Order: sequence, then C-alpha cells, then structure tokens
Amino acid sequence: MSPPPPLRVWLLCTGLGRVARGFETVTAETVLALHAEPGLALRVFQGGPTALPHATTVWNLPRAGATNRAIAGLLRWEPYFLEQATFALPIAARLLLDPPELLVFSDLNLGNALWHLRRRTGGRYRMLFVNGGGSTAPFTRCDLVQHVTHLSANAAIARGEPGERQRVLPHALALDAHAPVFDRAAERSRLGLPVNRPIVVSVGVLSAHEKRMDYVIDEVAACAPRPHLLLLGQRASDTEAILARATARLGADGFTARTLPRDGVAEQLRVADAFVMASRGEGFGLVYIEALAQGLPVIADDNPLTRELLAPIATLAPLAEAGALTRALTAALAGADGGTTREARARFVHERFSWDALRERYVALYRDAAAAPLT
Repeated sequence: MSPPPPLRVWLLCTGLGRVARGFETVTAETVLALHAEPGLALRVFQGGPTALPHATTVWNLPRAGATNRAIAGLLRWEPYFLEQATFALPIAARLLLDPPELLVFSDLNLGNALWHLRRRTGGRYRMLFVNGGGSTAPFTRCDLVQHVTHLSANAAIARGEPGERQRVLPHALALDAHAPVFDRAAERSRLGLPVNRPIVVSVGVLSAHEKRMDYVIDEVAACAPRPHLLLLGQRASDTEAILARATARLGADGFTARTLPRDGVAEQLRVADAFVMASRGEGFGLVYIEALAQGLPVIADDNPLTRELLAPIATLAPLAEAGALTRALTAALAGADGGTTREARARFVHERFSWDALRERYVALYRDAAAAPLT
C-alpha cells in the first residue's frame, strides 16, 4: 500500500524578506527546518525576496513604502494593515485555483481576510494561527491556535476560548547542543569591540519604549567597575535621544550601538559576558533563547512569561526598580549567578527549544490542524 501524499502546508508572512520581527524569524526557521520533511509539502509566501527554499514572493504594498503610506493616509488605515490587505489579494487568487490542506499564519488581519474568503467560497483548507505575539483578540477566524507558552493558552481558555482548539508548542530554533568554543579576544578584535573589558549586550529596538534601552543605559552606568554596553537593534524615532543618553552616561567609548541583519547578531552575542533585556513583557522573547544558546548569563524581568521560559537558568529580577539591573549585572559579571556554566545554558535551551527536540511535535501539530473541524 502506497503512503499517503504529503500534507500541503502554506506558511504566510507579509513581512518576510523586508523586516526582522519574531514573526519573520520564526517563519524562516520553520521553512529551513521542515522543508525536507517527507510527510510535508511546504511552501512559504513572503512579502519580499529571500533565499529560503520553496519560497514565493507575492505582490503587496510594503508598510514602509511611500505608496502604501500615501494610500493608507487617504484611507485612514495603518500601513501594516494595508500591507496585509494587499498581500491577501494574490494569496486569495492562488487559494481559489489550487488550495493546500493547511494555512499557517501569524498576522491576524491577513487571517481574517482569508477566513472570509473561505466562508464565501466554500473552501476546505484549514487555518492555523500562530499566536507568537500573545494576542488576546478572539480566535474566531481560525481552526486551531498554536500558543507558544502555557501562559498564553491558559489566558485564552480563561476568557472563554474553546480548550479543544488551543495547542501549546514553543517556537523552535536551530540550536547547537553545545556552547561555542572560540578565541574570544581574537573575535572581539575582529568585531571592533573591547578586548580587555566586560561586555554586556542588549538586543531590541533602540528605543525607550518596549525594550527600555534608557533604563539599561542608566543601570549599566551605575555598575562599578563599569562594563562596555553593546546595543543591537533597529532604529526608532527616539534612537538619537537614546544614543545621546548613552554618550552622556557612559562616554563615547563606553558603548557600541549597531543595527545588523539577524544572521549577524549571533557572533556579537557570543563574545559578550552577559545579556540583558529590560522589557516588562514579551510575546515569547526569541533573543533570550539565542543568548542562552551562546552560553551567556541572561538577566530578564521577573514576570510570569520569563518564569515559564527561563527559570531556573536565568537571573530574574524586578527590572521596574532602579538599581535592580545594576545589582544583577554586578553579580553576573562576578560569576555569582549560581555557578551555571556556559555549556549548561546551551544544553538547557537545546533540550527545550531546538528543532531536534520539537520537530516531530510540529509535524503532529500540522496534521492535527489539517484535520480540525472548520470554524
């Protein structure tokens, strides 16, 4: 008896190829990990060009484009919404001609549009919403929801979402089982970073808002001895003010700020001595995992999400308080974080968040979603 045909799965991501949020990172990771899986026939539809296998770039009006912003202004729409609406048009045409068994998406407005298309045309494809951003919107325009934390799933059920339509499966990354071994001094020299000074790294938008880079700067400035601060992230409207603050508090040679593509971040992370992210809330926080995979001590705000993902391997502190990060950093740089080794940190995240650990669960999730009742 011949095996059943592979399950046809389309991954949809409007920003892939143009921006580097968690949605785009996770979609790219999924394609690279599962495109050769024998039971799946995976395709990815993206908003901009990439080198991913089985990828198709579809027409849309990108959120940062002048045409998008002009039209969005006239319609009084958000540019991001218009990007998703225009992306949905060519996807809708393809769905009418040759639909797959399953659509996987993280952009809610895109999913809403394609759910309405299915309802009006009698389509039979199933829809899996990946709730990587911790959305609390009603999940009425999909057939199954993938929550990346128990915290998110429990909150959904508590507000009345059907429990049978919720699944918990964390994001997966391509992670090595061992911390990297390298010549740190040589790598720092190559990257233009201080060789004989501790380095603390923080990754995120260079802003005082979500990632609270102003707080990070002030807390590092209070450390004695003071480490070098490495800030990695995209620029925002207040980035110049953040850099001016860093210059005033740390000195021009006391920090480095860089905007890099995602594949350039790992080599910057691995040469540091500690990682910190001061945001008070994340949908998941991929960069926590990436920093631990490099063996770094991680300092994060103490909240239900970080307790679920990072305890007991990270230092969780009340980062709403002045002085809390300074104390945690001072202890981490002195090696007083419980004696956890770089190897133990890498092993912790590999066992929980690597594709080696989660690949079979992803295949099973896609099969469950493709067999779910239509909403």
